[in-house]
Amino acid sequence: MTTYATQADLEQRFGAQEIADLAYREEGDALGPALADATALIDGYLRGRYALPLSPVPALVTALACDLARFA
Repeated sequence: MTTYATQADLEQRFGAQEIADLAYREEGDALGPALADATALIDGYLRGRYALPLSPVPALVTALACDLARFA
């Protein structure tokens, strides 16, 4: 599944160390599921109004996906 944000986007927005700390706070990688959930939530709001997945991804959507994933 393609997500609207990547680990690199998260690191750029919040800092590499903060994301590294969050990614492994639990056993295993927490970023992949958080990014997928953020994308699914955004798609839920946009479904029926826009062709999905968005391509190219607007910067605002990437920023929103980062925020949703960070605080998931």
